[in-house]
Amino acid sequence: EPAPVPEVVAEAEPEPEPEPPSPEEQLEVALRESHWSVARGWLQQLTPNTTGTAWLLRQQQLARCERGLGELHQAERLLVQAISTISQEMGENHAELADAMGDLGQLCFELAKPDQAEGLLRRATEIMVRVHGTDHPSTAEWLLKLGKIYLPHRPGQALLPLQRAQALAQTRLPEKHP
Repeated sequence: EPAPVPEVVAEAEPEPEPEPPSPEEQLEVALRESHWSVARGWLQQLTPNTTGTAWLLRQQQLARCERGLGELHQAERLLVQAISTISQEMGENHAELADAMGDLGQLCFELAKPDQAEGLLRRATEIMVRVHGTDHPSTAEWLLKLGKIYLPHRPGQALLPLQRAQALAQTRLPEKHP
């Protein structure tokens, strides 16, 4: 009787190593998880190679990092620069301008500059209304921010934007919206 032939077991191919995340992906994770110093490092590395709208976004992200790290005056400087560039390149009725003004408004509130904060948030809200209309979910967000700024200093003025934001949220946002 012939000898049994041993079974040949094919070795499994090793799983390929996953691609490491790109610098942009690592930046997004750092920003999402509020790892401000890590995000700032990525932004400082990535920003010199960007232009146009991407550069403006990077400036706003860098300002968020500086704010998160407690460098409020540096964040303020970056946002003022971004606002100037946006208004020159994109005009006065652009959502990017409203976002930068809103960020600066909230920062001014933290810096105990309530009048400046109010003016910036009011302008940002007006821009969002012009860009998106009075019934857009983004408008509700800006009305809420404006109402929060008014609340400690001018509670009587806070009521109208907060009520409008609530009405918009109830009628325009999905039921499970945060």
